[in-house]
Amino acid sequence: PSGWLDSSGVSTVLASLIDSRIPSDFVRFSGLRAHHAERLRLLLPPENLKDRQNQAPPLGLLLDALCQHPGLSAGGYMIRAPRWDERVTIDSLSWEDPQATQSLGAPYAHVIGDGTWDRIASTLGISAYRVPDECEAVASLDAHRGAGWWIWWD
Repeated sequence: PSGWLDSSGVSTVLASLIDSRIPSDFVRFSGLRAHHAERLRLLLPPENLKDRQNQAPPLGLLLDALCQHPGLSAGGYMIRAPRWDERVTIDSLSWEDPQATQSLGAPYAHVIGDGTWDRIASTLGISAYRVPDECEAVASLDAHRGAGWWIWWD
């Protein structure tokens, strides 16, 4: 039913992660971690857990990866009422991985072609899905995490 994100409590779980305070039916979020993923797993309907951002892995699989890997966080968006297509979607991951320092400055084609992406995808349990549109090594993911990967599906 219309408004299910609010009535189910999903909006409350994501409220502190929303990137903009301008009210809208489309809102981006970032910093989704394991404890958020565990709560969302209980609140989201099975149909939404199958949702994918284009060729990204399904939402349910990405929530599972978040629960299994403490150094992983996610970003995405929420489509809210009054739109008919209410949902939560993950389109990016940030994964703390000290091995990323070996690939700092490496072009995307190198990261995808040299086996690095295969290692990342296998570790996170998402190797059965299409490679991301971007995968970049970063020296510091945020103020609390070191080197890692920023991964994004368009």
